[in-house]
Amino acid sequence: AGWSISDGKARRDTTGNAYITQPVAFEVGQTYRMGWRVSEETAGGVRILFRGGSVMADTGFTSGSGLIRRSLVAKTGNDELGIFSGFNFDGALDEFILFQETAACIPAADFDYYFEPLSDEGVAGPVSGPFTVSII
Repeated sequence: AGWSISDGKARRDTTGNAYITQPVAFEVGQTYRMGWRVSEETAGGVRILFRGGSVMADTGFTSGSGLIRRSLVAKTGNDELGIFSGFNFDGALDEFILFQETAACIPAADFDYYFEPLSDEGVAGPVSGPFTVSII
């Protein structure tokens, strides 16, 4: 209760504490990175948990609109991703992504990229940018 899905977003009103969950086949001891966008927030925050077995929670409630990034290590018995909202969270979550971190993953951050075209003769053209890329 308290969560609904509409227009591709998970929306929450302020009717009590509530979870929205998704089953996940976690690998014990592996780090999982996740990111999502918060919009339409007027109050409160959400907390991410790996549920089942030894519950693993992030460091606390997040509030504020925009891109949120987190990482958690899966523990024995974790089999579900849960988003917990405190009783006063009023907002929407969208573009949620979860993946297992590997050694090939670049750090989670925002990076600015600039591009400079080169001709076949190696003559540089005008630089364009910055183009900001958000890495989860």
